[in-house]
Amino acid sequence: MRVKVFAVYDIRAELFGSIFTFSHVGQAVRAFKDLANDRNSSVSRHPGDYKLAEIGEFDDVNGTLNAADVQYHGFASDYVELPSAPVEVLRGRS
Repeated sequence: MRVKVFAVYDIRAELFGSIFTFSHVGQAVRAFKDLANDRNSSVSRHPGDYKLAEIGEFDDVNGTLNAADVQYHGFASDYVELPSAPVEVLRGRS
């Protein structure tokens, strides 16, 4: 089975982090979003410094790793969830 290979790119250090794999881009985006919203991660503390990068493909049947042109899928800051306001505030009743 072929899976996509991803890494988190740190624009300040100009380095890619450890690689990880998923079958679909959406799965990697969800994991990156979780990281962007995890208060214990450096990604969440500096979300403008990190980008999700798709860097290739791995075939787990024959063991080949194929590099590809890097495709970025957004900064962590694109995935940070904003705190929601209480309904009363949204209705103008504070």
